[in-house]
Amino acid sequence: MLIYEKLAHYLANAVCNLIKNDNILFVYNVHETCINHRLALYLEKSLSTQWDSSDETLFVDIEFNRSLEDKKQ
Repeated sequence: MLIYEKLAHYLANAVCNLIKNDNILFVYNVHETCINHRLALYLEKSLSTQWDSSDETLFVDIEFNRSLEDKKQ
C-alpha cells in the first residue's frame, strides 16, 4: 500500500470516529477549530498505532503554519 493510501485510510478512520463520537459538534454548528482539534486527536490516535519510532514522539497539530523562530512565517 502506498503512503498516500495509508494516510487516506487513517484520515478516513479519524473522520469516522469524529462523526461517530462527536456528531453533536455538527448539530450545534461549533467553530471549525473545535472540530479540527477533535479530528486531530482521532488522527493522532489512529496514526500512533503504526508509529514505531522509539526516538520520536508522534503528535498531530492543527497549527503547523508557523515557524518556531519567526512566528509570522
